[in-house]
Amino acid sequence: MTKQSGLDHFIEKPRSELVFFIDRCLYNPLVESAFKESICIVVGHDSLFTPTTSDEEWVSYIGERDWIAVTKDLALTRNKLVIALVRLYRIGLFALTNANLRDVEQYEIFMLAIQK
Repeated sequence: MTKQSGLDHFIEKPRSELVFFIDRCLYNPLVESAFKESICIVVGHDSLFTPTTSDEEWVSYIGERDWIAVTKDLALTRNKLVIALVRLYRIGLFALTNANLRDVEQYEIFMLAIQK
């Protein structure tokens, strides 16, 4: 028996059913369009939460819905409670490691990643 990765349940879904939650620090029209052009559902942080909503709160919310998180907030990946929630809910987490990328560079990265 082979060990399944934590993201296997995302691979099995049709692309049209995948929901990508774009964190507040990353949201911009080009990033949104990259996901929409790939026939994915996009939800921006500010469409559901206030700017002061804790990471733990929105991570729990998207985990309960089986959504994929997209962020460039590297502090999020060092928060032990957030990491525990990501593991608990098996959240797909896509984090850009270079927070200084221009919008068009972010768009290009996401388009390449989504098409794989």
